[in-house]
Amino acid sequence: MAVLELAKRMSPLQRYAVLVVVVVVAVALYLFFTGQFSSGGDDGGGQQAEPVEPVAPGAQGGAPVAYGESGRVGAIDFTVDEVDYPTEVAGGGIAVERFGLVRLRAVNRSDSPVLLAPQMLQLAASDGRRFAADAELSLGAAAAVPGSVAPPATLQPGLATNVIAVFQLPNDAGGLVLRLQGAWVDFDLDGD
Repeated sequence: MAVLELAKRMSPLQRYAVLVVVVVVAVALYLFFTGQFSSGGDDGGGQQAEPVEPVAPGAQGGAPVAYGESGRVGAIDFTVDEVDYPTEVAGGGIAVERFGLVRLRAVNRSDSPVLLAPQMLQLAASDGRRFAADAELSLGAAAAVPGSVAPPATLQPGLATNVIAVFQLPNDAGGLVLRLQGAWVDFDLDGD
């Protein structure tokens, strides 16, 4: 109740300033705890982290990682295990046109947990369009497969994790590759 009384005594400008401060602090905490922001200081191991050179999309050597082969993105080894293009997915998802359902195996090679966020996974079409993983649909599909997770997921150090990501796609999206943000590594989705 004291907070409400205090808020009533504040001018609209003061309330707005408090709101801005709360939002800035919330965003900073989110970025810090998801690993997308660091203080740039010592990492606790006595050594400074090596700077990471930005890599252009698909520039990890030209060709995408072959279907079924492992590719590293940061501290995570990813392997595309299965790709399907259903019109329905578990959890009640019905496609506007079609889905892209990708099953990955992810192994965290670091010493600490890593957050795999939905925006880190994209399907890139040959015409330049990109499609982000749908968190709600991915969670529904992963719930139907025991031992699987969907982004957002925390990948624990040293553990292999089965990840399912679902994408809403138009029927004309072709030449698709899975693009993983971080090093922007492309993975071939054609197992033929």
